[in-house]
Amino acid sequence: MENGVIKSAGRAMRILEALDAAGHDLRVSEIAKRLDIPQSSASLLIKSLSTMGFLDFDSKARTYRPSVRVAMLGTWVLGSETRTADLLNLMRKVSDETGQTVALVVQNGLRMRYVNTIESTETLRMIIHAGLSRPIHMAAAGIVLLALKKDDEIKRILTHSNAVNEDARHKAVEADVFKKIEFARENGYFLSDGLYTPNAGMIAMPLDLGPDRKPLAIGIGGFSKILLDNEASFLASLRNAVGEFAEGLEPVGKKPAGR
Repeated sequence: MENGVIKSAGRAMRILEALDAAGHDLRVSEIAKRLDIPQSSASLLIKSLSTMGFLDFDSKARTYRPSVRVAMLGTWVLGSETRTADLLNLMRKVSDETGQTVALVVQNGLRMRYVNTIESTETLRMIIHAGLSRPIHMAAAGIVLLALKKDDEIKRILTHSNAVNEDARHKAVEADVFKKIEFARENGYFLSDGLYTPNAGMIAMPLDLGPDRKPLAIGIGGFSKILLDNEASFLASLRNAVGEFAEGLEPVGKKPAGR
């Protein structure tokens, strides 16, 4: 077990993520290379996933792709299959408009996690792999998700995060984090510049899925200079996407008190 994850389970999920990131069918050797794992191990896991119906095998091309069963998993989280497709299409639209990588982010305990990404096609681009996580206070997407919470809950998260983070660079300074949160609350977005990765960052906004559903964040990731030089146009693209997705959702009620 590594970092609380059973190796075989982690590799199985990474296989699905690798296929999703590629956007096309892959051979076993290609998957093994992308994940930097032995081909024999990849082959066994892929065959298991195929047997369980999570992967489809093309016997002629000797390639695999996620099955319809995988595509159907979790559609209820966004309300319907249509909403899932809408969200992915909007992510692609933002990526096409900005030329940058677009990521969908969720809170995972004390961290934020990239759950889906549309990679930029530019030669010079920032690559964000689905499944990666960061301390929630060290990413623009994490800041906008924290901004939706009550102050007392935020303080508990930061205190707990400091207790478990051994790396001094990842310790949260409460006053600094709340300055970022207040900006996000007042402006509806946050732009990070080297907050976790030097010379790179993200412009992120919260994405409301409606009542009783966990909020997400959507962000444009790239090199700091590109983000800063294009902040206004990138933000407009994000706001249009979030606005389009919000159409038809039920009212979500009042903002939390205690701020």
